[in-house]
Amino acid sequence: MGDLAYVRQAVRLARLHYANSMASKGGDDGQLTLFVNDYNLESDWDGNGKLKSLIKWIERWEADGVTKVDGIGSQMHISCYMNDATQTSKKNAIENSFRLMAATGKWVRISELDMGMVDAAGNNVPTAQMTEAMHQRMADLYEWIFKKYFEIVPVDQQWGICQWCATDSPENSGWRANTPVGLWTLDWYRKHTYAGFARGLGAPQNPTGLDNIKEDSKLLGPIYNLNGNKVGKDFETLPAGIYIQNGKKYLKKN
Repeated sequence: MGDLAYVRQAVRLARLHYANSMASKGGDDGQLTLFVNDYNLESDWDGNGKLKSLIKWIERWEADGVTKVDGIGSQMHISCYMNDATQTSKKNAIENSFRLMAATGKWVRISELDMGMVDAAGNNVPTAQMTEAMHQRMADLYEWIFKKYFEIVPVDQQWGICQWCATDSPENSGWRANTPVGLWTLDWYRKHTYAGFARGLGAPQNPTGLDNIKEDSKLLGPIYNLNGNKVGKDFETLPAGIYIQNGKKYLKKN
């Protein structure tokens, strides 16, 4: 059918069948919203080239005066980088993608957000090797992304944000296996990313410094060291030190 006719037909049929389905309810209510959803729209290696191309294609599809695409969905399957220069480049491209999408006047949606971790040497970090600094950096990036979305995209174009992975990915997963992509662990305990996600949506800033450590936890749940390694569930069996449980730091004195 070609590059133009295929999309135009898909949009036409979607609107036609929606209207037909609404006929028994009094007619088309105009609420059908059609998105073009794609990945790598926030890419820095091509200067957001894929997004710029997509925007041009939308203009071509709509040039018939009939076809209408309502919004752009950015999947944002991204990574957080410990290398500062790389992280800055990625953030600049994310920010630019929001500006480009907002400039179209269409709805803008973060449609499939998840995040892996890449260390300073450029290696993907498996969940068990996450450090406290890495967890904090990922949380901060979530917060930054959301705040930039709300800052750049006008309110009447903000369609919403979808987190793609509730928990970290298991070792046998077909999607980003053994990576810390979730807001919860596989045991359903909140991670630092949960806090960053919440702060980005406007939750109060939670102190995370060592001066806020609680003494000797009696809570239930797995215990992690500051490297993010699971070390047990019973504080009584652990040596003195600083540990993380339920997303909070605890000091065991002896």
